[in-house]
Amino acid sequence: MRQGLALRETARAAGISRSYLQRLETGIRRRMRPDTYAPLRNYLGATDDQLLALEEPVEKR
Repeated sequence: MRQGLALRETARAAGISRSYLQRLETGIRRRMRPDTYAPLRNYLGATDDQLLALEEPVEKR
C-alpha cells in the first residue's frame, strides 16, 4: 500500500490470489511459504526486515 501498488496487480505479479494478499495485509494470515514469500518480496523490492514483523507476545490472563 505504501508504494501505491494495486492489490490485484501485486497479487498477480507475486503469483498469489488477491484475497490471500489481503489476508496477509490485515494480519488474518501471518505466515507464508518461502516459495510464495520470495516472489512477493522481489516484486515489492523490499527487504526481509521491511516485510517481516515480529509477533507481539500474547498476554496471559
